[in-house]
Amino acid sequence: MNTLILLLVIFAAVIVGLAIAVRFVKALARTIIIVVIIALVLGAGLYVLTDANDLRVNFLSKEKLLLLDLDGNIVAAVISKGVSVPVPVTDVKSLNVLYHSENYQSMLNDNYKLVVFQWDSFRDLSIVGEDNYVFSIDDVKQIMELEDPKMFYVEKLVGEQGAAFLAPISAQVEKIFPTNDYFRSVVFSFMIAQSFENTSIFEKYLDGTVFIYPETITLKLLKILPFSWVRDFLPD
Repeated sequence: MNTLILLLVIFAAVIVGLAIAVRFVKALARTIIIVVIIALVLGAGLYVLTDANDLRVNFLSKEKLLLLDLDGNIVAAVISKGVSVPVPVTDVKSLNVLYHSENYQSMLNDNYKLVVFQWDSFRDLSIVGEDNYVFSIDDVKQIMELEDPKMFYVEKLVGEQGAAFLAPISAQVEKIFPTNDYFRSVVFSFMIAQSFENTSIFEKYLDGTVFIYPETITLKLLKILPFSWVRDFLPD
């Protein structure tokens, strides 16, 4: 049974038990029980509202570590904060090791949230990128899977512009993308920008293609309440 549902059942059972007890005790005890019931209900409501407000205020404005899970491996990552351009992570391998051991707290580090996107959360994309960096979704998958995606990109550009440009193209790619992880992460940032332009991350969270850590009470409630009920409590 879902932990949150179990806690709600226990909470409801306690409230009902106290309400029943009111009928069989003396006036003073009855008053105490009523006060306890009111305190429990108000306390629980305040806790949920505080957590929901924290999520609404801080989810967009604070730093989040966004990661791409492809076949159970973290292949790209960016640090996102507000409306600023996401910062690509240059070393993703260490995050992947922590991910396999489910050491999410170490992955989180000083960030507000850890957000893991499954490959399927981008299933509606066909083209990724902007300006001079445009890739088909098949190319993107190769970039994420290949050991040396920068070479793949160089070969793609050489195929378009001619072998005579191999040296300058290689030098330019090396200058812009210092590591393969950095290159993958830049492409990942394009994926996020395009996929979530008109779609909420929380909708993807609900369909199971996005994982958010820590998963606080508001996020847990999202899974058992109609999305329309809690939409106003979530970041835009």
